[in-house]
Amino acid sequence: CQQTFTLYKLVSIYEEIRYFTRNKRFNIFLFLNNLCMKGKFTKYQIDKCMQIIDKVVQLPVSQPFIKKVDPLKDGIRDYLDIIKTPMSFDVIKSKLSSYSYKEMSEFIQDVELIWENAKTYNGEDSEVYLMAREASLYFNKHIKNLPNSVEEEWIQKLQKIS
Repeated sequence: CQQTFTLYKLVSIYEEIRYFTRNKRFNIFLFLNNLCMKGKFTKYQIDKCMQIIDKVVQLPVSQPFIKKVDPLKDGIRDYLDIIKTPMSFDVIKSKLSSYSYKEMSEFIQDVELIWENAKTYNGEDSEVYLMAREASLYFNKHIKNLPNSVEEEWIQKLQKIS
């Protein structure tokens, strides 16, 4: 873990240590691993994100967002005039499979782009946007507790049962 320590980073690290030490099950090895892995998108996380996307795609409300919009086939010729960066779950899955994402934030940004595109093109009161909102709630619920490693996943499981 190579970091240049600026005052800001030191304060940030100090705050993280304070947060983690409040937890009775503080694990210095997990803490240091999380610190070193910050910003990096691990194979473990990519696999877990793929599982989350697979679950989201199974939701009936996610059907409009699985495949990239084809303006001619879908009868919405002005789509690319309004939406400058189209996104779909197929594209996201392809990027996950090819390890195109370097950081978790890039992945989340693409998923959020699906919801934003639905809102921009269809409007907030549309059925399509309401479906996007429901799918986003499901996605956010599952992504917020995503562990960084197998070890962290086991610790989360142990904490739930104890």
